[in-house]
Amino acid sequence: MSSGGARIVGQAHLADGSPVTEARVFFGAAPVPMPDIAALTDDDGRFSLYAPAPGAYELVCHADGLDPATVPIDVLPGSESIAVDVELGS
Repeated sequence: MSSGGARIVGQAHLADGSPVTEARVFFGAAPVPMPDIAALTDDDGRFSLYAPAPGAYELVCHADGLDPATVPIDVLPGSESIAVDVELGS
């Protein structure tokens, strides 16, 4: 990716491995201004977002009835894709 960003791909799940569907996944912090949008997880709990620049990001995942999860992500220059595992609590 010529801009130095990376695709963030992952799965949201419970401690027992069950996928969390329709969870909202968004960047809570980023090294550059970001639009206020969220991805929704699919039936398998999978999601994909784009981090447009290298730097430190904070990924937030929130689903109704569950404690939210926050995952720090470092996007390094030259990264193309970063896999993230997000466990939500009850």
